[in-house]
Amino acid sequence: MIIKNQQGLSIIEMVVAMAVFILAMTLAIGLLMLFLQNPALISGRYNMERSTQIILDDILHDFKNYQLDYGRYPLKEIPDWSVNEDIYLINSEGEEVTYHYDGTNIYRQIGSGGNEQLNPDTFQFTQAYFAINPPTSPWEEPTMENYQPIITVKLQAETLKAEPQVYQLQSTAVSRIYLR
Repeated sequence: MIIKNQQGLSIIEMVVAMAVFILAMTLAIGLLMLFLQNPALISGRYNMERSTQIILDDILHDFKNYQLDYGRYPLKEIPDWSVNEDIYLINSEGEEVTYHYDGTNIYRQIGSGGNEQLNPDTFQFTQAYFAINPPTSPWEEPTMENYQPIITVKLQAETLKAEPQVYQLQSTAVSRIYLR
């Protein structure tokens, strides 16, 4: 059986089909390029988040396991729940452990050793504070029986790239040291 009446596509239908195909390919290639370029951004953010979490965990670990040195704060009193840029602790060997925020970096110093910068050079801290309560030593105040020091640490990190990415992290811990 031979069919003699076959109709093809008109020129307008061909142009419309080509335009739709070109648009779909442009979108597909654009998405592919976006996914190929983003691993560096994703990796940089992941490294910043991971490093910030490790720094926070280190600070909280030391706070929980070392004694808070109230004597190092001015007037032996910490402003109640105020922003502090330093934490002064005494470890189990009797050495002072200090955490210090200088506006861009967090440093740790153990004993008379030098300052160790905790964050890598790929990001900086745009905010860091250590809020400690109670403001005076609970071990010297008879009215504060069974009260242990509490710290809230808030960190805000930002990548040092043309398109900075920001990451915020906050946690609270209670000291395990009880001196009564």
